[in-house]
Amino acid sequence: MKKLVALDHDGKDRLLLTGILDLVVQLRNPLRYERVWKWSDKPKLDGEVQKGTIVAKVNDLEIWDYKGTRGDSPYMRDYVLQLLTYANLYRERTGKRPERCILFFINEKKRADQLVAIPLEDDLLDVAVAWTIDRVKDVQKTMRAYEADPCAVDGGDHVKNGQLQVSESLSKQCTACGRRFDCDSYKRRLGGSTHPDVDLQNVKKN
Repeated sequence: MKKLVALDHDGKDRLLLTGILDLVVQLRNPLRYERVWKWSDKPKLDGEVQKGTIVAKVNDLEIWDYKGTRGDSPYMRDYVLQLLTYANLYRERTGKRPERCILFFINEKKRADQLVAIPLEDDLLDVAVAWTIDRVKDVQKTMRAYEADPCAVDGGDHVKNGQLQVSESLSKQCTACGRRFDCDSYKRRLGGSTHPDVDLQNVKKN
C-alpha cells in the first residue's frame, strides 16, 4: 500500500508511506482471540494489551503483521500504531476498512499469548497517520542534529514525565556504548553516575 504525503523529507517535498500487508479473510472456523488491545486514552493513542475475547466472524477481513519478539514487547504501542497506519492506507486504496488488525508474536512460547487483536475505528486510523508523520519528523530532526554534532543528541528511546528514558531492550545496547558515561538518560535509569557501569573510577568495567 502506498500514499504520498506533503512533507519536507530529506530535501524532497513529499513522503511516500508504504506498507506490505498480509490480508486474512476468515472463512471456515473463524479464530478466537484471547488478548485484545484496549485504549485508555484515544486522543493520545495510549492503551495496553488486556485479557479479553474477540471471536471473528465469517468473511471478516483482517490485517496481520508478524513480529520476531515476545508477546510482552515494550514496543507494543508502536506496533499497534504501525498497523493502524497500514489499515488506513488499505482503507484509502480500497474504500473498505478491515475489521481488525492482528499482531502475531512468533517467538512467544505461550500459544494463548501469540496473537493480539486490535479492533479498528475510523477516527483512530486518521490519528495514527498523523502519528506516523510526526515520527518521521522526529527522526529527521534527530538525524540532522546528529550530523551537525553527534554529542548533541541525547540518549533514550521514549519520553516519560517530560524526560528521555532508556527502555530495557535499549539498556542492553547501552552497556557497549562509549557514550553511556555522559548519557543522562542512561544514568537516570541506573540511579546516578556512581553505578559501576558509568562510574569512571571503575577501571575494571571501563
